[in-house]
Amino acid sequence: MKYKPKNPTKIDGRVVAEWNEESVLQMVSRFGHLRRAEIAASVWPSSSPESAKKMCSITVRRLLARRELEERPNALGGKSLVVALRGVRRLALSGHESADGRDLSSVDGPQFYHRALGTNYLIQKLREGAQVFGEYAILKQRAPATRAGLKERFNKFPDGLVLYPASSRGYNGPRFAADWIEVESNVKADADIANMMRIALRPGVWLDAAETTVIDRVVFLFDARQRHEAAFCSYLRREVMPVLSDYGDGVLHNIVFARAQIRTPLIWEGCTEVTAAEVLLRSTGESALLKQPKEDV
Repeated sequence: MKYKPKNPTKIDGRVVAEWNEESVLQMVSRFGHLRRAEIAASVWPSSSPESAKKMCSITVRRLLARRELEERPNALGGKSLVVALRGVRRLALSGHESADGRDLSSVDGPQFYHRALGTNYLIQKLREGAQVFGEYAILKQRAPATRAGLKERFNKFPDGLVLYPASSRGYNGPRFAADWIEVESNVKADADIANMMRIALRPGVWLDAAETTVIDRVVFLFDARQRHEAAFCSYLRREVMPVLSDYGDGVLHNIVFARAQIRTPLIWEGCTEVTAAEVLLRSTGESALLKQPKEDV
């Protein structure tokens, strides 16, 4: 006698479990390493925080027991998850490229805070429906531009990329418009700020050799409790405002300050964004900053 389910429209729990496991493995593989809170937020974006946390705990426990994930101490004194060799093999069976993350130095090294801050911002954008590529994806050549191409074109690499349909940003030619993400966790000297502003002050350049993606904005991400925004604005007032006409009135709308709300040691509570034009307008009253010309690309 065949088993007849009581509710034939309900998805088999084993199917859901397998989907959850592969989703977690893919997400950890995408970023290199994640904490449980980051896995919960990214894999179950539509669930309540309590439900997402519970599903994450159950799924991670199974993956650890099967040795498809491995847990490592991170630089903040907590635990992070990386994909183990068995997890790499499982992902390969479903057509997903991955790599063994057990030797990642960014888990317990000095760059952990910097990487985790960027990861949380990218997860927020992922939840909002954008395409995202973190530092690890760029390193592993999974981003829309190669490391060699980025080095040649910009002589530096972003801490992340967020892609949107180009039409949503007012472009007619490109397929995608990208936000170039710069994570700020240390105080920068003027020379370092100037280097980062090189890209911010020339929006509309191609990100990739195939010319599918244009850089639209540069987003400076930082803990809102720190003074990075003041340093950037001071630089813009001294070096850019006096020669604003050389860049175009709308350029300051393409420089974005992402103010992350963080609880110690690094508990993400959200992020608000404001353009450099909005911040400087409050202090200068320059109506020209409100202009937002954008040439077709």
